[in-house]
Amino acid sequence: MVEIKLSREPLAAEEINPFLSFLFKDVATRPQTLKLRETAAVARYLVLLACNAVPQDVVRCGHEAIKAYKKKQRTESEREARTSAAGIADHLWRLLASYGEFEQSTRGQAIAFLKTHANTYLANCPSLVTTIELVEGYSLPPGLRSPFKAPALLSDFLNVQGPDPTPYITTDLSERIYAADHALKRAGQKKHHVRIANAMNRFKVRRVQRKKQSHDGWVPQDVNERVKEYERRFQNQLGRNLRCTSIDELHRTLSKQSRTLEDEIQKLRITLVDKWVTMFRTKFQLDLLWSAD
Repeated sequence: MVEIKLSREPLAAEEINPFLSFLFKDVATRPQTLKLRETAAVARYLVLLACNAVPQDVVRCGHEAIKAYKKKQRTESEREARTSAAGIADHLWRLLASYGEFEQSTRGQAIAFLKTHANTYLANCPSLVTTIELVEGYSLPPGLRSPFKAPALLSDFLNVQGPDPTPYITTDLSERIYAADHALKRAGQKKHHVRIANAMNRFKVRRVQRKKQSHDGWVPQDVNERVKEYERRFQNQLGRNLRCTSIDELHRTLSKQSRTLEDEIQKLRITLVDKWVTMFRTKFQLDLLWSAD
């Protein structure tokens, strides 16, 4: 078992490239909604395909060709493809249960459903009676928040849950750039903007074309602008949280609380660097454990 401890040690020189790869190889994005009917239909189609798939060129040849194909021995690649399709279908059902866009039933609807199907679909479920007793005798507490919410951002390693304060942001790229910038500064790296830009170009990270920019790919100036933009966004959000309408009002409000904007920004830098370096080192430990198995 990997014990996760907050990692505040600066990155070593040999960790810089792997850290940048960790940040920019797999940027988290906002997932599209898993709609009930659409997802269920695709899952069912994949199950049917896994059991009955026939190459399209064979289908075009007609009924006799399809019969002849079905009698043939499946190749290893065909068996693997069918198994993969069935596996994706199972995965879609699980994703739908956890993240699908639909409301849960009421207590009364659940009781009616279970009793309606008690002698048919659920007839061979030994726990059905106990489940009905639970539903009839217990209720969900008032104000319970449903855990079945789609992630705000999702990647291979990251699943951001909870209320989304920035619904207009579709990726966490700016945060990753900001964390990389200050992690490399903490590590005493020179030309850190160049290294970050090169890493994003290496992994073909999409760059939104800004006005008056004719170059392709990332350059150090782009990195610097993203860092400044992220800090401005933090400052604006802090102002909204404190109900301030101007930067001067924000400074005065923070001063009354014995705080400064500079200190708040420094806390942001430390927090994000600690967060991303800790995740990087944790993933490194997990990869070592998995490779050992």
